[in-house]
Amino acid sequence: MGRMKDLYIQKLNESLSSNLDNIENVTSPTDILCPNCLKDNLVQYSSVDLACVKCGYDFIKVDENTVRIK
Repeated sequence: MGRMKDLYIQKLNESLSSNLDNIENVTSPTDILCPNCLKDNLVQYSSVDLACVKCGYDFIKVDENTVRIK
């Protein structure tokens, strides 16, 4: 049981670090307020992918000011 827990935590940390790498390569901040936490604007890290730095949710840009959860 302990070994499986360690592997799970290791995979989880790898996944989180890869998401943080994507957020660190931010191309531009946007004027779109995060629909999840309503505390910060979303940042765009590719042509259609956006993320919230506060709550960590990823979004896809549907229209100019419209996003949906990824």
